[in-house]
This record gives sequence, C-alpha cells and structure tokens, in this order.
Amino acid sequence: MKTATISLAFIILAILCASCSNKKEQEQAEIAINATMPDVAIMAVSAVNNEALLGKIAIAASTQEAANAALKKINKLTTQQGWLYDAAANATHANIRLFAVEKVDDQAILTHVVTNDTDEAVLTAALPKLTDETLLGAVAKNAKDWRVRAYAASKVTDQVALRTLATRDAKPEVRYAATNRLVDQAALSTIAKHDAHEEVRFMALGKVVDQAVIADVARDDRNDNVRALAVDKLTDQSALADVVIRDSVEEIRAKAFQKLSAQAELARVAKDGKNNYSMRAAEKVTDESLAIDIARNTPESYIYVVVIAIRNINDQSFLEQMAAKRIEDYENFMGPSSYSSAREAAINKIASRAFLTKLLNRCSSYWVPIIKKRIQQLN
Repeated sequence: MKTATISLAFIILAILCASCSNKKEQEQAEIAINATMPDVAIMAVSAVNNEALLGKIAIAASTQEAANAALKKINKLTTQQGWLYDAAANATHANIRLFAVEKVDDQAILTHVVTNDTDEAVLTAALPKLTDETLLGAVAKNAKDWRVRAYAASKVTDQVALRTLATRDAKPEVRYAATNRLVDQAALSTIAKHDAHEEVRFMALGKVVDQAVIADVARDDRNDNVRALAVDKLTDQSALADVVIRDSVEEIRAKAFQKLSAQAELARVAKDGKNNYSMRAAEKVTDESLAIDIARNTPESYIYVVVIAIRNINDQSFLEQMAAKRIEDYENFMGPSSYSSAREAAINKIASRAFLTKLLNRCSSYWVPIIKKRIQQLN
C-alpha cells in the first residue's frame, strides 16, 4: 500500500513537471514570436522543443532570426501538409513562405499565394506549379502583383476571360499577355484601334485580318511602328494611297508606295502633287485616260507631274489642246511661263505638221526653235 502511494505521487509529480515544462515552453514560444530583439528571440527558441510550438514560431515570429532558428529545429512538422499550407499562406517572412511553397502542390493554396503574396522569389516558385485553368483565370483577374496577372494571362485559353483581361486590366503588360492569347477578331480589332499603349496595339494588329481595321490603323495610329506594321499587312489600294499622301514618315510612305499598283490610286497620288511620290506615281500611270486626267487636273504649281503624265499620252487631240492651252492667258503664246514645260512636252509628242505650222504662226521667238525642231523630227 505504501509503495503504491509513492508510485502515484511520482506520477502526479511527473504530470505536474510536464505541465510546468509545457507552460514554460509556451511562454518561451510567446517570447520568441513577439520579441523584436533577435538575441532575445533566438534564446527563447532554444528553450522550445515542441514541434507544434516551433511551427508557430517559424510562421509568426517578428524577427527573421527567430523564424529561421525555429525552422532549423523542426523535423517531422515540415512534412505535414497542414503546417505547410499554413506557412505558405501566412508566414510573416518570405523565406519561410518559400520553404513551404516549394513543398506544396495544392492548387487552392498556390492560388492564394500567387494572388496575395508580393515576394518575387515566392511568386517565382509558386507560379509554375499552378496549372488549373480555372484558377489561373481567377489569378489573372485578381492577383495584386501585375507580373502575376501577366503570367497567368499568358497561360489562360478561355476567350471570354482573355477578352476581359485584354481590354480592362490597368497594366499594359497584362493586356499584352492576354492579347497574345486572344483569337477573337472583334476584340482584337477594338484593341488594335483603341488601346492606350502602342505595344498592345501592335500585338493586336499583328493578329487582325480585317482590311478595313488595318486601313484605319494605317491612316490614323499615332505610333510610327504600329502604322508601319499596318502598311505591311495592308492590301487595300485606296488606303495605301492615303498613306502615301498623308503620312509624315518617309519610311512609311515608301512602304505604302511600293505596294501601290492600282492605276486609279496612282493617279490620285500623282494629282496630289505634294511630295516626291507624286512624280513617281505619274510615271507608273500607263492608263491613258488616267494620264490625261492627271495632266488636266493637277494644279499648275505641280507642273512637273503634268509633264510626266504627258509623256504617257498619245491622244493627239488632247496633246494639241495642251500645246495651245490658254494662249490668251500666256500673252498670246508670247514666251515661257510656269506652264511652258508642260506645253513643250505636249509639242514634242504632236504628230501633225499642219497643227505645228499653224501653232508656229501664233507664237513668239521663244517657241519657234522648239516647234521647228519637232517639225524636223516628223520629216
């Protein structure tokens, strides 16, 4: 009986000691978590051996040093998914979250991490492990870090989600990533014409097939590179002519002119007369009716274009009209004027000696050698 009483006393004493020890460890754990002085926190960690308490310290410690010290003492706990999930989502210090993320595959936990974490190393570890399409869509929409949204957008295939991201995200990098995955032509057309950032418009335009949209961009986009891409994709001849006439960048006008082949549009460029492409366009107009239109309707201030057009005209009636045009306005054909080069070009293509002889009788000495030379050529 006495022996049994002693044994019971020892058991009670052991329980009390264990209780005191647990309480002491809990107290030390609280110190380790809350202490702001690293030395104090580390000393407290050294007095804790309970893995559950060490796990709490690693997650919640105020100082990096205490968290690291606790993590070093943990063995079995680092393989328990519950603690890893908690650490990945809630640890104060990024290296602890990183440690946990590298061991976690749960898609919901990874989604929480990439949506809310801001540490680059943690995000870099978590993002490639996130593969669920639906969750990626949610991350692309809701993540705080634009880099995360851009990465997620680059993995999404759902066109509705991509359209929303490509048109509504505040960051051009995210809109760019979403646009790169987008195939919806209506959305791409809207982005190509209206996005605020030139690189996003450039990306969208590269995928647009509607020539009307491409033409609008070629005419109106404010960025040289975007307009240049539009011209590369453009086949609409009217729009190409507009670019040649209106664009302020020589390289872009050159691209457009190189693709311009429609005779009517070449004639329109020629008649505009405002840049060096007018002369080159006139040279390429072989349709005589259009060449006549150029010669007849191009302003006289661009007379060099008229001269080139006349070289492509053989209609004798029109050439005779040009040779004698506005005689009264030019002092009865008394000498050179701004129109002289055009008249001379017409004279040199007239085939009627009778008409030239008649013209010779009405002109001044300036025109005599020119007309006589042409008559001699016809003999």
